[in-house]
Amino acid sequence: MIVFNRHIIFQNEEILQNDISYDVVETINVVKKKDFSLQKKFLLISDWYPMSGRKMRYYSSSPFEQADKSLSWALEIKDVMILIWDADHRNILYVKKKDYTSQRLYFWILHTFFPLVLELERTYHLLHVGSVEVAGKAVLFSAFSYGGKSTLTDYFIQNGHAMLTDFYSNRETRRYLLCDLFLSFSSTLQGNRNTWLSCSKFCNRT
Repeated sequence: MIVFNRHIIFQNEEILQNDISYDVVETINVVKKKDFSLQKKFLLISDWYPMSGRKMRYYSSSPFEQADKSLSWALEIKDVMILIWDADHRNILYVKKKDYTSQRLYFWILHTFFPLVLELERTYHLLHVGSVEVAGKAVLFSAFSYGGKSTLTDYFIQNGHAMLTDFYSNRETRRYLLCDLFLSFSSTLQGNRNTWLSCSKFCNRT
């Protein structure tokens, strides 16, 4: 599948495979590991934080403020999985926990983990927001997961406003303000290209 103009290949999850091929920046392989010693690899461990109905924490060898493309790091979702960014080989590794499912792997990589990889590499500035067009301007709804962004976006869509996304903003030479692509709406909006408007038309580039 294509995410942020990268081809994501889930090597060990047949249900997540597809044969679509595009002209992409790079290919990222998602590879299952039986185990991984986080404490030996990473010196810094965060506290547990709530996110998307779960508890999670970060592992790294240096503060995220100093991150660049050489930084490997990890995200542990309690009782679900560990996700590791292997910066040397530019792969995503994962270790299953007792509550693991392939759907949760898909959700956490696309919704949280890989966007953070691109943010920490300073490739994109990401905002976890809903966004619609009102009177020719972008209106952004910012909140934590389950905070009502999709509900507000859906309300405006139902009242004739266009949802803004990063659908056409794939250039690597400039940093763009990117708006969240709401997968919950994809089945109803897919194919109606007039509904999809580029954020770069309405939002300031940074």
